[in-house]
Amino acid sequence: MDSPRETELKLRLPAGADKALRDAAVLRSAAPRTLRLDATYFDTPARLLQANGMALRLRRVGRDWVQTLKAAAVV
Repeated sequence: MDSPRETELKLRLPAGADKALRDAAVLRSAAPRTLRLDATYFDTPARLLQANGMALRLRRVGRDWVQTLKAAAVV
């Protein structure tokens, strides 16, 4: 069984560009879908993860649970 894969895109658009993005042919042809995701984030009482640009998440997708540690990219 393949591991779940999540791709997150963050876009910064100039004012008014959101309409052009929604109207893009590749997005118009994609079938939308909705998933219910329940997520719980964890940190220490002193918020050490947040202070270091990290987040620990436990997410439920249907009957499955996925644990993720997110960290800011080091440049």
